Amino acid sequence: FPTRDHCLDLTGVPCTPESIRSYDALIVSTAHAAFPWDMIAKEAKFVVDTRGAMARYAAQMGERLFRA
Repeated sequence: FPTRDHCLDLTGVPCTPESIRSYDALIVSTAHAAFPWDMIAKEAKFVVDTRGAMARYAAQMGERLFRA
C-alpha cells in the first residue's frame, strides 16, 4: 500500500491580532473550531474562505471576505 512522503518543513504562527494584521490575506483551508474566527473577522485585511467558516461574519467583513 503506497503512501506519500512529504517533508514540507512548516512552522506554526501564533494566532494573535498582531500576526493576523501582518498579512495581506488569509486563506481558510480548514474550519477547525479552535481558531478565533471572531478575531480573524475583526483583524484580517482580506480572507479567502474555502470552507464556509467565516459565513456568519459576511456582513461585518463586507468586501474583505471572499467566499470560494
